[in-house]
Amino acid sequence: MTEIVIPTNKKLDLVAILKERRQTLDTTTIASVNATVYLQVTGEGGGEWCLSIVDSVVSSIVQLSVSENSPVADINISVDIETWWQIYRGTVKTQFAVLKGKLRIRGNKMLALKLIQVLQL
Repeated sequence: MTEIVIPTNKKLDLVAILKERRQTLDTTTIASVNATVYLQVTGEGGGEWCLSIVDSVVSSIVQLSVSENSPVADINISVDIETWWQIYRGTVKTQFAVLKGKLRIRGNKMLALKLIQVLQL
């Protein structure tokens, strides 16, 4: 079994990751998703972002500073950096991380399931 190397010395570049996902995304098979998402990735290299998704496309990403309050969002997602990288690399399924309590979702659960498909998490 291959060991997963998690880049702890590098800040999570959510914009680059979502751009990469968008290139392989087939939105023709997915219902349109419109949502505001608050994403908190904890641990070294993590951060907090507010994503605006319109017609299944991330239309804006704002990285929040530590002093800012959490925005009001349709979905709040919290995950540690290690689990984020495991999901991103495909070694852990998103649904498994939710069941194990590694990825926490608050808000509209049905919308969150659609979002997982849209972002191919």
